[in-house]
Amino acid sequence: MAERVAIISDIHANLEALEAVLADIDEQGAGRVLCLGDVVGYGIDAERCIDLVQRNCSLCLCGNHDWAVLNTALGFNQMARQAIELTRRRLAPTRWPSAARRRRWAFQSCNEGEWLLVHGSPRDPVSEYIFPEDVEVDPGKMEEIFAKVERACFVGHTHLPGVFVEGMAFMSPAELGNRFELGRAKAVVNVGSVGQPRDGDVRACYVHLDDGQVFYRRVQYDVRKTMEKIRASHLDALCAERLALGRERSREGGLPPATMTTGRLGWVQRGCQFDSAPRAGLAAHVRKSPATIHLRLARPHALCLVRNLFLDCS
Repeated sequence: MAERVAIISDIHANLEALEAVLADIDEQGAGRVLCLGDVVGYGIDAERCIDLVQRNCSLCLCGNHDWAVLNTALGFNQMARQAIELTRRRLAPTRWPSAARRRRWAFQSCNEGEWLLVHGSPRDPVSEYIFPEDVEVDPGKMEEIFAKVERACFVGHTHLPGVFVEGMAFMSPAELGNRFELGRAKAVVNVGSVGQPRDGDVRACYVHLDDGQVFYRRVQYDVRKTMEKIRASHLDALCAERLALGRERSREGGLPPATMTTGRLGWVQRGCQFDSAPRAGLAAHVRKSPATIHLRLARPHALCLVRNLFLDCS
């Protein structure tokens, strides 16, 4: 990739954000635009966003919300499922009249030279999340992910921009000064979200690549207009309210219910607020921060995380 390339992801039918990002990409002089998926879901302008992506992007991967529209929303939470079903009704059958159009989102990953492009993770290109805390919570998972990366991998899906490096570290755009140089060491770069940022910044996020460097871009758009359109539709009002926060929000108006998960044990407990250890064998308090609480199981090699984020296909 010698030319300047822009990489976008997780538009989620947010037309105002997509238009603002495409205008910024044009100002930055990118020769190509690549999309890592989730063009639809949560928002109300799926048709126009699809048209813009088709016209402006030379590649568009299949995200989990795109896949759900074409197949089934199995495993999605109620809010996400409602948006998928509404999108499917609006798009079918005119938007998918041929096998060729369905094939546009039929592939899950793509190699651009030494760079791997996926929506979720090299282990599961559509559905697996790579969260910043995975470097501490599940280093085995990260080792498997980096084993599948030749040099650099670009992902979306979590809506949390930043760079994972092979030395088991994650750096946010702020910590990087919004710039990261791709060297010989392996890196997994999350490009953030155009239409549903969840890092506390309401502005749309994407990256552009130039001469071996990744530049994070934040773009203002008319958030209020997008929110009003969602509220006027049949979508859950939370789809609008989260846009004003740049992160998830619960129905009670505060942070979302905690979610506890561990990939190694394979169990998930959702929608619980824990004042004390939630089950036998859990000893609360390893360390605390404003965003996370770590818990360690009495059983060996098990570390769980209570997060302020829904994990079920969000």
